[in-house]
Amino acid sequence: MLNPLLKAQLAQFNLAEGQAPDDDTWRALLAQISQTYGQRAAEQDRLQAVLDNVADAIITFDEHGRIEWFNRAAEQMFGYSAAEVIGAHLELLLPDPHRYRIEQDALALQTDKQDNRADIVSIRNEIAGQRKDGTLFPLDFTISQMMVQGERQFIAIARDITIRKEAEMAILAAKEAAEAANQAKSQFLANTSHEIRTPLNAIVGLTSLLLDTELTPDQQTFVEIARRSSSTLLTILNDILDLSRIEAHQLSLEPRPYHLATNINEVLTLLRPNAAEKELQLTATFAPDMPQVFIGDGDRLRQVVVNLVSNAIKFTHAGLVAVQVDGRYLDPATYEIHLAVQDTGIGLPPDYREWLFQPFHRGHAGRSRRYSGAGLGLTISQRLVELMGGRIWAESEAGKGSTFHVSIPSPVTEQPLPTALTLERVRPFDPDMARQLPLRILVAEDNATNQKVMVWMLEHLGYRPDVAANGLEVLAALQTHTYDVILMDLHMPEMDGRQATQSIRAMLPATAQPWIIAVTADVLHESRQDYLADGLNDFLSKPLQAEMLITALCRYPVVRARSAAQTWPINRVMLNQITGGDSGRLLELMHIFQNESDQLLARLQTAVAADDLETARQMAHTLKGSCATMGIVSLEPLFREIETMARNRDQYIAAKVTQAIAEYDRVLLALRNG
Repeated sequence: MLNPLLKAQLAQFNLAEGQAPDDDTWRALLAQISQTYGQRAAEQDRLQAVLDNVADAIITFDEHGRIEWFNRAAEQMFGYSAAEVIGAHLELLLPDPHRYRIEQDALALQTDKQDNRADIVSIRNEIAGQRKDGTLFPLDFTISQMMVQGERQFIAIARDITIRKEAEMAILAAKEAAEAANQAKSQFLANTSHEIRTPLNAIVGLTSLLLDTELTPDQQTFVEIARRSSSTLLTILNDILDLSRIEAHQLSLEPRPYHLATNINEVLTLLRPNAAEKELQLTATFAPDMPQVFIGDGDRLRQVVVNLVSNAIKFTHAGLVAVQVDGRYLDPATYEIHLAVQDTGIGLPPDYREWLFQPFHRGHAGRSRRYSGAGLGLTISQRLVELMGGRIWAESEAGKGSTFHVSIPSPVTEQPLPTALTLERVRPFDPDMARQLPLRILVAEDNATNQKVMVWMLEHLGYRPDVAANGLEVLAALQTHTYDVILMDLHMPEMDGRQATQSIRAMLPATAQPWIIAVTADVLHESRQDYLADGLNDFLSKPLQAEMLITALCRYPVVRARSAAQTWPINRVMLNQITGGDSGRLLELMHIFQNESDQLLARLQTAVAADDLETARQMAHTLKGSCATMGIVSLEPLFREIETMARNRDQYIAAKVTQAIAEYDRVLLALRNG
């Protein structure tokens, strides 16, 4: 039986197997065969030289795991000579269970070929190899199969990945060390924040209470300075904490529907006294055709606008600060909001722009001394805008002012905002609040000063709260009294706020559960999430401010239920007289009312934002008349009050407009539902 190579040589001389060649043919045949085998030997030598000089180990073995070939790199890697391993089993090089994995890979390759599938070309694994001296080392091990003269063989390429694994371990160790350091920083900030906020809570609370009393002009000035100083300290503290949370990737956005114009108008209302001190004009204009309600984190966007407008006021000595709002639709459901905050201030030279959004940079020393602040506002604004998927940039020229631009893509919605009873912007310490929101309140606070501040705040709102100094006293109070709301300090002796909350949730039936509001100086995001997961309903950070407290009380669910169940906002009898009971006429009238009112409300908001109170008065007067004609009994008095506030230049007019818009949405819903 001739091998295939010899058969091919005989065929070249037209000789069949078994046929004897003549002498000349025989000599030529032998010469040809010698030349062919010589070429094959040279090719094999070249192949051997190549394989012996590659960096990776190359090993071949049969289907029983016996080694058949072992290149020079394999000898250097494992410490065996080829003579020592050829014919030996793979277990010499691969200890259990790694050898078992390779045998399973080989079996998978065999099965694939037997099924006439080509899905598995090769299989790669990271396993451990064993050197001649018994040491183990990591391997990148790839096997594939081949058929040689009808016999199945496997070829393995092995690479020593010790250096790579050491590098990976070093990177992992560095990552863990960085995470530990970051965790330590977060804990340090949490502890420091708690220690600073506890006395700051007393300062802010007591100065606010003092300002609500009869004071001489000098006393009024002194208390106002103390209040502003404590507010500045609180702003710096919040900025440092926000930046830390952003850098630690612990700050997340909370998207929900919000009214953009309302947000911006509230910012201007908040900052208008600062602008008035410098006799600056503070205005806002809105594109007439842009949507009104967006889905996003309205609170964080408001924080960005506060930072930009505050900076503009700070660096402007004469002229104006103007907020311009417009944008464009990216698609039917997404609008790109564009905010521009323009000032006529000192401006920035070109070399300042490279550090503009860097933390703690405030320019040269003279500028830093002249203008207060930690230099974090723009940095935080940039990070927040980027979290929202947008961008922020500045245009400025020294001596000619600056314009800061913000562009944010945001989903839009036509869904009206929730119409809960809203007191976020009522006058601080309105003694009538307890009558509007009758609540039984328990204050759980161990610090005597903080106890007094919280009790006095609540008393100025018309409440008469009870007090507990720790969690055990809270549980004891609940044995004899029923409370709607518990203001729960989270760090108390004997039993802390979290433990007390868990006990309350376990011992009281669902119908008797109080609304528990956490009050703490620990404001890091991870703490907030942990506390809310422990059964707390809401969260307030120290130092406690009147507006924050009022807002939290207004979120009490019974208040929302009471708001939803308020009396019908429309005089049905008058409406039926107007329409004659015709549903078609009612629908037509509703469309006319809504179209006209939407335009008037937009002009009212713009006028209030621009401090154009005469135009605001005219818009409120027109809206008041429309509501009276339609028999909308809940809106007409609100617009009458806004008209009066505009005439008297009342500083709380923006809050009343916000309340009117919320009620307007409720009226539209009532009209649609008949």
